[in-house]
Parts: sequence; C-alpha cells; structure tokens
Amino acid sequence: MILLFVKMNVQAEKRKEVSQTINSLTADIKKEQRCVDSGFFQNTADETEIMFLTTWTDRNTLDAYLKSAQFTVLLGTRSLLTNEPTIRICENEPFRRPGGGGDGRR
Repeated sequence: MILLFVKMNVQAEKRKEVSQTINSLTADIKKEQRCVDSGFFQNTADETEIMFLTTWTDRNTLDAYLKSAQFTVLLGTRSLLTNEPTIRICENEPFRRPGGGGDGRR
C-alpha cells in the first residue's frame, strides 16, 4: 500500500470552498480502480488545517493520479491556502500506533 498525504493550511474565509472541492474529488477518487481509500480531515484544534489522504495499491497507479486532472484541481486550490501544501508519500512503511507495536496491535 502507498499513502499520499497532502496537508494544507486554508485561508479561514476560504475553508468552505476548499472543503467542497476536496469533497467532490474524494468521491471521484474512490471510484478509481486501484484507489483503496480516500478522505479528508480537519484539525479540531486549528480549523484552517486540513489533511487529504489517499491510499493506493501500487506506485504506478499513484504516479498516474499525480499526473491526472483530479490532482491538478487539488493543486488549483493553492490560491486559497496560506502557504504551499505539504505533500508526503509513504511506501511500504509499517503501521505504528503510538504506544503500541509496529504491527498495529497493542
């Protein structure tokens, strides 16, 4: 599995617009054949910070997504952000739960 994290800090007055854009993208991305999951999350301590997360079966599929019109739309929200998004790709990293073992069990 490969995870794509996109962390964004949104201008407070543009939060709703960005959320609506990402919501529509999330629904479309979940239809992709090799997309395992997709969602976005808002920081409860800082409502201007949101995280967009997708999980892919393989790197080739993720690379194709990164070149897609959908990802271009996501990057198009940059003008509504307070700074550049942080993009992180995690490949083959074991799941680690805080205070637990590396296999996800406590």
